[in-house]
Amino acid sequence: MHSSTALALAALLTWASPAVGQAAPQFAQLYSYQVLSPPAFIEGYRTHLRWHEAVGDTLVWYGWTVASGPRRGMFVDGTFGVTLEQLDRRPQLAADRDDFIRNVAQHVRPVDVETWELWRGPTGDTPLEDRKPGAVMDVFVIDVEPARVAAFERVLGQPSARGPHGWTWYRAVRSGSATEFMLLVNRAKWDDLSPIGATFTELLRRGYGPTRAAAALSQMRGVRSEVWSYEPRLSLLPGVTLAP
Repeated sequence: MHSSTALALAALLTWASPAVGQAAPQFAQLYSYQVLSPPAFIEGYRTHLRWHEAVGDTLVWYGWTVASGPRRGMFVDGTFGVTLEQLDRRPQLAADRDDFIRNVAQHVRPVDVETWELWRGPTGDTPLEDRKPGAVMDVFVIDVEPARVAAFERVLGQPSARGPHGWTWYRAVRSGSATEFMLLVNRAKWDDLSPIGATFTELLRRGYGPTRAAAALSQMRGVRSEVWSYEPRLSLLPGVTLAP
């Protein structure tokens, strides 16, 4: 929930106005932390969310615990479906930072800040932008060879006739690599994987067919796979009272 990255992005990036009839670009801002003292963190973080609630913040703030993968145990929070201007215009940015420092900072070690742009072409659903998070989320961060980004986007950039519902694609603005893509699959339970495929490769095959899946896989340098568990008590949806 820090303001520094949003301010830097506003200074560094100039985004063209969308054409008539075109949706404005939407972004996701994610922060990841190593939690040092879970009980104290939960108490402090909920106090910070109440601050957001009290000042009338209109942005959604989700919280997840990384349940599996190389960053298991980390806490990730973030907002989705926002413009860069909305990030800058959050209420009382300096007070937001101060409240975070006072209530949360001593209980965590910041790990990363990432900014992603919603990639509308291949996206099926937008549950996070629509403020309907699933209980579990599969997160696939795909590193593409820089020279092959255009080919990757051509292969996967159009909607798939057989693509599963509930998946959302993003392109990196600021992350570990400038040529990363992120696929999020929201679901309620493990059995939701049955119709879409339990592995990333199978998900692509069922969604795009074997030929397009193979073409996409050939452009990649690697895939990081994680499962995130949604934390309702550590999330704030505007207009909804913080969960007890």
